[in-house]
This record gives sequence, C-alpha cells and structure tokens, in this order.
Amino acid sequence: MKKNIVLLMLPILTLSFMTCSFEIPNAVQIKGSPNVTLAADFPIGSTFAENLDDLFLQAINESEYDLEPVNCTNTVYQTYLIYTELLSENFDLSNIGVDFPEDISQEFLDFLASLGIQIEQSAAEYELEEDKILLDSTMELPLSDMGDILEGFVFDMAEVILYISGVGGLAELLTVELAIGDGESHIIPVSESKPSDIDDWRNGGYNGRYAPESNIEFPMSDITLGEDVIIRYKVYIKEGTTITPESLLLDATIKAEAVIWLPLILKAGEGGRAINFSEFLGDLIPDKDLFDRKYPGDDLALDEIVDSATLKIVLDNNPFRGAELVIRSANFNTEDNIVFKNELTGNSLDFNISDDLLERINRPVNWPFIPDISIFFAEGETISIPRNFNFNITQFNFSAKVNYLFKL
Repeated sequence: MKKNIVLLMLPILTLSFMTCSFEIPNAVQIKGSPNVTLAADFPIGSTFAENLDDLFLQAINESEYDLEPVNCTNTVYQTYLIYTELLSENFDLSNIGVDFPEDISQEFLDFLASLGIQIEQSAAEYELEEDKILLDSTMELPLSDMGDILEGFVFDMAEVILYISGVGGLAELLTVELAIGDGESHIIPVSESKPSDIDDWRNGGYNGRYAPESNIEFPMSDITLGEDVIIRYKVYIKEGTTITPESLLLDATIKAEAVIWLPLILKAGEGGRAINFSEFLGDLIPDKDLFDRKYPGDDLALDEIVDSATLKIVLDNNPFRGAELVIRSANFNTEDNIVFKNELTGNSLDFNISDDLLERINRPVNWPFIPDISIFFAEGETISIPRNFNFNITQFNFSAKVNYLFKL
C-alpha cells in the first residue's frame, strides 16, 4: 500500500516542480481523512435465526430419543417447542400385592371384571406399603450444538409441560416426579389432566402466543445453551395411596406426554457471555489475513501512514444496543492478545483501529490477523430474539486519518 501511495504522489510532485518556481523541499507531508462508503444488503438477522434453527433441528433429528419439533407460528419470540411421548401402555393394579379380606377374593373380582361388571366400592381398603413404579426413565435435550453461537446463555422462561391421561380414574392415582439435570426432584401430583393437542399441532403448527396449557407445568431454570440437558422423570402410585377392591378393576391405557417450551429469551450466564457472529457471517469474514499479508513479517504500511481508522457496519436497526462489540484475533496462538471493545449505542457496529493497534497487528507474531467478531452481554443481561428477527447490514463505511511524511 505504501508503494502505491508513493507512485501516486510522484507525478504530482514532478508537475509542481515544472510549473512553479520555488525551493525544492526535502520532504512532503500528506494529511487527510479519506472516507469510503459502500452500499450493502445483507440480512444478518434472518441469517442468525436460520443458523440457530439449523443447529437446533439437526440436533433434534440426530437425537437417539423420540423428539418431535413443532413449528410455532404466532409467538412473540422465536420459540422451540419439542414434543415427546413418554409413555403409552396398559396398566392395572392386580399385581401390586394387596391382600383384601377373604370374603372379597381376588378371583371373584377378576371374574366380575371379565364380565365387565362394575361393583360398588367395598369398605375394605388398603394402603400401599411402597411406591408402585409405572415408569422410570430419562431423556436428553440436545442443546450443545447451539453453543456454537450462544454458548453460556441461559433460558429465562423455559418450562416442561406434562400431559397425563387415562381411562376410569387410574390417572388420578398417579404421581409424577421430575428432575432437570443434577437438580433435585420435584414431585407433582396428578389431577384431572388431559391429552395434548399434538394432532392439531402436526397439521398446522402451534398457533398460541404462549406455552400450551396443562395442569402440570414445571419451570426449567438454569438451562444453558451449549450443554445437553438430562431430564429424569418417574410416574408411580405413591406409597400410602389408598387402594380399594374397586381400584383393582381399573384397567386403562395411561398416556404420558411432555412438551419442552424454549422461547429465546436468554440471560447471559456467569461472567457474561457473547454471541459469536463469525460463525454465520460467511464470506464477510476473511479466512486469511485481513490485510492480505502473505507471511509473518510481510510489510504492513498502514501503521506508518494511518494514525487511526474506523470501519462502520451500518444496520437498519440494532437489537444489541447497550451490549459490547468485541473483536479479537482468531489466531489464538498469538502471544500478544489483541482485543478491542466498543459499546454499541447507535445503529452501527463501529471498529475503531488506533495507530497502536495497527502497530501490534503488524508484528510477525500476530500473523495472520483474522478478526473474530462477537457481541458481549454482561452477566444477567437479557437478549430477546423475536420470531421475525429482521435487521440488515445496509452500508459499509471506512474512514481513516492519514498523516505521512514522504521524504524526497
């Protein structure tokens, strides 16, 4: 670049010497503030959302568990709804080891049941001496891949919604125990539950603005993107539940369903967290040295010519106001930790490059300089990603403060 400037200046100086009568100087100082603006049309918001969708759907499709994503068509925020059927089996209570008085024999109850005859409840009753386990299992929610973009962010309003349904009242005897990750178990008594509307959701998507309703809802706290989450669940009849002879005639298909509700209302985790934009900016981020240096020590003339420079990426709106733009070298082997930061206050991402920074970039140890771009949120700060996440790069603007002494 320095050679190009020198070649540009030579004919200008020669012309000056030929047309003017003055003492020939021994040096010429070049000063100025060149500015270049280029129009752009890059849908950064939708590209961001599509990349998240791709990572999420790929993880769900590759999961060993029977997880079914459901399209949310009317939510305020981009939301992932995952449906899974936990249990659909036929149960009865005839094998729980309850001994009733001899005048009401089990054989007689079985005979009545085979005839489809319902008897009046007997005064005889029995309390279970231990839990009757109907289901004890786990499933994994695959969120590790989404950490490529949103590592360390925590879901602020995620929840598990359970549907337990059955015939003849057996469901009302059940208890659900649920635990997220290494957290403690939460016991949820079941009462008058209902099946989900999965058949409708499969046909037209889920069109509610908020989470589906059920009487068994469980908030999921501390669910972190970048980590797979284990959900442990158990369905059982609790120790101490009163069993009557009539209860032994209950023979029903019990269905247990779960909906995982994941709206992208996120909080930055411990120490603050960053959204990595280099993952999806594609060709806008070079895969070689930003200044086209070919090898370590290749001359970068900018640090001799430019006092400072600013690159602005102008957006039509900025959903990240108040956060911090962080640019560092993707060459993590460097001994010189090049990091510069700028708070985002307007509708642009501003890269301010000082003379000192240019000098550091020019050091052989910092070759190649490939920018790694992220948006940093302090711990506890929230980012909410709307369902239609539309913001675009509309302009690139480069300006520099030039101050160069050319010796003749």
